[in-house]
Order: sequence, then C-alpha cells, then structure tokens
Amino acid sequence: MKNRFNLIFWKDFDCKDLSKGKTSEKISENWKFFWFCNIVMEIIELYKSKKCVSLFENQVKLGDGNTTDDIISELCDDILIMILDFLTLKEAVRTSVLSRRWQQLWQFFSGSFSFEASYSRGLNKEKLKTERSRFVGRINKVLNSHQVSTMLELRVSFDLGKHSKSYVDEWIGIALKKKVKKLELAFEPYFTSYHKLLYTCYRISKESFSCFTTSSGSPGTLFLRCLSLQYVGVSDENVEYILSSCPMLESLHVRMSPLLRDPKVTGSSLRLKHLNIQSCEFVQSIEVYAPNLASFEYYGKEIPLHVRYAPKLHEVCYFDPLNYSIPHAFSQLANYLPQLVSLTLNTSFDWVKIE
Repeated sequence: MKNRFNLIFWKDFDCKDLSKGKTSEKISENWKFFWFCNIVMEIIELYKSKKCVSLFENQVKLGDGNTTDDIISELCDDILIMILDFLTLKEAVRTSVLSRRWQQLWQFFSGSFSFEASYSRGLNKEKLKTERSRFVGRINKVLNSHQVSTMLELRVSFDLGKHSKSYVDEWIGIALKKKVKKLELAFEPYFTSYHKLLYTCYRISKESFSCFTTSSGSPGTLFLRCLSLQYVGVSDENVEYILSSCPMLESLHVRMSPLLRDPKVTGSSLRLKHLNIQSCEFVQSIEVYAPNLASFEYYGKEIPLHVRYAPKLHEVCYFDPLNYSIPHAFSQLANYLPQLVSLTLNTSFDWVKIE
C-alpha cells in the first residue's frame, strides 16, 4: 500500500517542468499529501497488527476485549510532529495536555507562529500595559522553547511601539535563524493617532535584519519570501537594505509607515513579484525597477510613480482618497497600459476594475 502512494505521488508531477521552476507549489502540496498518506498507512498498520475493532475516546478496543493506549500516541515522534504541522500553533500547544508523550512535542512544531491581540472590553492605558506585558511574555516563552531549526511563518499583531524594540528585534532574529519564509509585523496602536506614530512606533533598523545566521551558517535573510510591515517605522534606506539582503523576497507590503518618503524598489536581480504600499501619508514619490514584478498596489495621495522597468507587470491597483486616481494613474502608467491584464481604480462612487 505504501508503494502505491509513492507511485501516485511521483506520477502526479511532471519532472520535465522541474527545471523551469513551475512545480514548486505543486511539489509542496504533493509532499504534504504523500506524508499524510503515509501517516494514515502507519495507523492502519497498527490497527491491523493489534486486530483493533473500535476506537473510543483515548483507548483502542482490541479483538480480545482488552484495551490499550490510543493508537496515535504509539506512532514515532517524527510522524506525530508531522501531524502537528497540519495544526495551528494554538492547537499544537493544546496537545500538550493529552498525555506525557505529547507534553513537549509542540516544541518541534515548524508551521505558522501567529500571535494576535485579543483586547478585553473597557481597556484603558493601564490595562493595555498589562496586556502588552503578558503578550510579550507569551511570545518569549513560546519562541525560546522552540526546538527545531525551521519556521514557516512568524506573525505578530498587537499594539507594540518603540519601548518593545529589544523584544521585537529578538523575535526577528530568532525567526531569521530558523529560515522563516513569511514575516508579518502589524503593530496598530490602540490609542495613539497616526500622526503620533512618528514618535512612538517601533522602527526597523539594519541591525534588525543583519548578523543572524542559520544553523548551517548561511544568512537567515536568504530564506525570507514574504514581508509585511504595518504601523512600523520603515525608512527609504531600510527598504533598500531589506531588498538587497533578502534576495529571495517575492512580496513586500508596507502599510501606515510614518517614515517612508521616497522609496526606491530597484535592482536588476530582484525577485520581487508583489509590491503593496498603503496609506503611508508622507510618501512623496515611488521609484520601481523590478524585472519580475507582477502586481503593484498603491493606496495614497497623488504622487509621482516612476515605474522605470517592469516587463512582467500585469496587475495594478491604485487608490487615491481624493478620487483623482483615474487621470493620474493613466498618465503615470501610460507605457505599461498595453501589457496590463487588470487595472483597478477608485472613483468618487466606487471602484472601477478594467480587465
């Protein structure tokens, strides 16, 4: 039976396309299916070997009327850890109460580490301070307990500002050391207005993305593919440094950054495919030279958009809160209109999508 699933897996993707880079997502999906089938087969083999006839709560009833421990917990650690990776972080941590066998297994979880705010009602500044302290402590405990060298995603969403910089820098460092592929920081303030963010926000620095190497000695930034920074201080120099030190980066999203002025997303070797710059009020211009850029989204006031080179650009979304987007977008993107597949603009009434 196991050989049968092996054959299904290898038959399902075309090795000829491997060199063309067309099958990475398909292979990833197939590997998940392949391992899941193997997990199922392991369970079936255990059932067969014990002549199991029924499963009730955490005990298995055997053919001779006796009971034994649950079948799942009898699998090897590698299989159990693969099962955990199909869960969310919260679900994985909850498995620690199942039995002694499961108590430490969540520490080998390598999926998506998502930490999100859950504000209580009637929150005031004092209570927010307490909530923030607990939130930071929870992240520190989980990340410092993590035992494996890989991490798919790190997402942190809470009201965190400049006073939390040392913690956030440490989290970024841990994630990069573990070859994180997707990093999202969303630090929307609960009380502070946008105009005060300039003085209170957490600020990205070069040190935040440097000097972090993986267990194999390679820079952790080599593995980062998606980066989202919201309500985070990101300067023009930060953008250039991030792009140069993260050569595999495919998606960059910057929202509500009070430090962004004239960002330059340029580089002949950039792999960047998706660029989203949203509601950065002090931006004066944007320059783009990105040979692999496929989609570009801009939400903000009318500014010069210098799209120098983007031969693969096929999707643009332009939103101007003052509703001047249509004539301005056409004038700024005139050279790229023939190649666009989708152009979305806002009007005084609604959005207009041209395909």
